[in-house]
Amino acid sequence: MRSIPRLGAASRRPGSRRHAYWRRQGRRLAAAALAALAVLIAAATLRAAAADASPVTVVVVSADLPAGHRLTVDDLQLHHVPSGARPPGALTAVDAVVGRSLAGPITAGEVVTSSRIAPAKGPAGVLAGRVAIALPLANPAVLQMISAGDEVLVLEAGTGTRVTDAIVLQAPTAASAGSGGASSAGLGTLSMAAEQDPALFVAVPESDASRVASAFGPAGAGSGFVVAVRP
Repeated sequence: MRSIPRLGAASRRPGSRRHAYWRRQGRRLAAAALAALAVLIAAATLRAAAADASPVTVVVVSADLPAGHRLTVDDLQLHHVPSGARPPGALTAVDAVVGRSLAGPITAGEVVTSSRIAPAKGPAGVLAGRVAIALPLANPAVLQMISAGDEVLVLEAGTGTRVTDAIVLQAPTAASAGSGGASSAGLGTLSMAAEQDPALFVAVPESDASRVASAFGPAGAGSGFVVAVRP
């Protein structure tokens, strides 16, 4: 009498055993590949962390300093910080900073970056692209509320026509204005003011210098400019 094959006997046939073998091998290979990938990622992370921790030299200030302060050697120190903590634009040499002015206030220990330094200035403290000029004033009383660094609007006397914008370099006091104005020594300015007239020393865009001279009139015949102070 023939025996009836038991259930599951087909699964033990040679073809089925080969398929199971390759499935097991495929799983082993996949597991090995994932393990190798994990090792590579971990190694890359460790290398990046080591690079971020490597020390770099930066310039820091040794005390709280106000905006406009001209930096000296005594104001600066070299510190080492992890490269990953270095701010963008951090300066690394004291010589590159000495003599430059701060664009804003800075606190002790703060890293000096290029954005914290005011743009380099030309002769007599005039920004590049501007020229210094002495403006005779039609409204000398305005000197009582003007100081160096103020931004002012220069207007033609009589018509009120806008001539240019300017930055005040030097303003005489009310007393000195009444006695002949401030001295322009060392400023290298183009002056249209007579020696006895009160004058305001300003920096104007180089492209506007000829417009200022034309607005004053031929041979200094004008009565001066009206200066309005910007808030």
